[in-house]
Amino acid sequence: MLSWWSREPYGYAVIYRSDSAGGQFSRLAAMRSAPFLDTGLTAGRTYYYKIQLVSGLHPGELSSALAVTAY
Repeated sequence: MLSWWSREPYGYAVIYRSDSAGGQFSRLAAMRSAPFLDTGLTAGRTYYYKIQLVSGLHPGELSSALAVTAY
């Protein structure tokens, strides 16, 4: 489960996932609030996530990649 917070107000967060830290990140979901639960993952496999907060029509920068190992 991924969770996030921001000092600034935002409209929604876009969640991206990749199989490698330097790989291509695919958009998974757009959420108005945390948390995000990713399903269908393989136990023991590491996935990489990035989050982008969007305020109005202004997308913020992508976060650094976060490594998460599914269990």
